[in-house]
Amino acid sequence: MARHRDRIEQWLRGDAEKRPLRLTKVHTLLVRDHDLQASYDTLRRFAMTELAWRKKAPTVRVEDPPPGQEAQVDFGEMGLMLDPETGRKRRLWVLVVTLSFSRLQFVWPTFRQTTEAVCEGLDRAWQFFGAMPASIIPDNTKAMIRRPDALDARLVDAFLDYVQARGLFVDPARVRSPKDKPRVENQVPYVRESWFDGETFTSLDDARASAERWSREVAGARVHGTTRQVPAELFEAVEKPTMKPAPDAPFDVPDWIDKAKVHPDHHIQVAHALLSVPTRYLRRHVRVRADRSTVKIYFGTELIKVHPRKPPGGRSTDVHDYPAEKAAYALRDVDAILRKARDKGHHVGLYAERSSVDRCRGRGCARPTPCSASATSTRPAASRRSARARSHSTSLASRASLEN
Repeated sequence: MARHRDRIEQWLRGDAEKRPLRLTKVHTLLVRDHDLQASYDTLRRFAMTELAWRKKAPTVRVEDPPPGQEAQVDFGEMGLMLDPETGRKRRLWVLVVTLSFSRLQFVWPTFRQTTEAVCEGLDRAWQFFGAMPASIIPDNTKAMIRRPDALDARLVDAFLDYVQARGLFVDPARVRSPKDKPRVENQVPYVRESWFDGETFTSLDDARASAERWSREVAGARVHGTTRQVPAELFEAVEKPTMKPAPDAPFDVPDWIDKAKVHPDHHIQVAHALLSVPTRYLRRHVRVRADRSTVKIYFGTELIKVHPRKPPGGRSTDVHDYPAEKAAYALRDVDAILRKARDKGHHVGLYAERSSVDRCRGRGCARPTPCSASATSTRPAASRRSARARSHSTSLASRASLEN
């Protein structure tokens, strides 16, 4: 067996061109191609004792971070709970936020794992602590992490807005690496067994109030098994003075639309409302950020338009987004059209002015004054029709008298 040591080690390790081989395949190749007479069990014992095959790497305990520097965040499933709004049982999740130094933690129940729920839960955690850490280590949930990566993770746009507004540094845990956030990872079963199991809640608000009491009176008041100190006392005495102040207002979580098409009418649709965009972006795709009060439109990274938020069915149109020669028609601005007609000549302008009287009356035109005001120098439409009728009757009478 020792004669094949280098060969076995290379096969098990693999390289840039070949994948590592399974030990059963290594035994097959040795027996077939190198006349090995030993059994598979002998090869397995040799690989484990001499080559450290499948030997677990030693665990190195990482020191706790300085006070106020870090909080670890994780979602955990509790079980089914009756939702009084729907009358059905729904899966209840909790957002667990644990301060790495003092081990003080906060539990926020929710039915949804959305970015809005995460931001709301984190803000409630900072209010519970009365302070905010410098950084957080979250799990790779889709509500926070858009593209997981050990070195270049990409955050969800709305969550990125949140951490920037709060001044938080985010260092996501690696995929399938629970040891990256061990201080919160093993707390989910503890929360489930100590807080949720055996309890009955009348509503989500009731569950949240219960979880906050439990976080303060049970989890925060116990003697922690690792630090051998009471988390709430250690937090108040050492950690809280080093932390940033908690936010005093909730965060307005925005909606991001990655590809909103600018239609030929110069508008995009955001939450069933129409918003105008300048002509040069027609038939292109833009990115949209919409919060409760404002809608911002981006082309790439350039901010190209800002509109007030409109309700479904509403519309916000900026006349300057239209070409100068088309704006009057789009807005039905009769005065502007009449000015263009007068530029063509006196008689053209007079004809356009007289023609607009009947067409605009009662149709909600965009003139600043009633259209009938411009008709003071002309006869009303009914008078003109009566005059034409009298003229026609006179012509018929004259023709009849000539024939007689």
